[in-house]
Amino acid sequence: MNNQEVEEKKLKYEDEIYEELRKRLPKIGKIVETEHGKGKVISLDVLNGIYSVEIENIGIVKVDINESNK
Repeated sequence: MNNQEVEEKKLKYEDEIYEELRKRLPKIGKIVETEHGKGKVISLDVLNGIYSVEIENIGIVKVDINESNK
């Protein structure tokens, strides 16, 4: 196996892992319920399992999926 084949295999593996992590997070624009109230998902940090939610009259809160699923 040459270096290019090794790199392509590594990138494919990383892409598969990223996609699996991404599936655990809500989509941007989705309305979700948090401990602070309902809000709209505005950003994702896929690798850390965190998403940001904008909640009216409160602002932006970060939600860690590892904490919110306990």
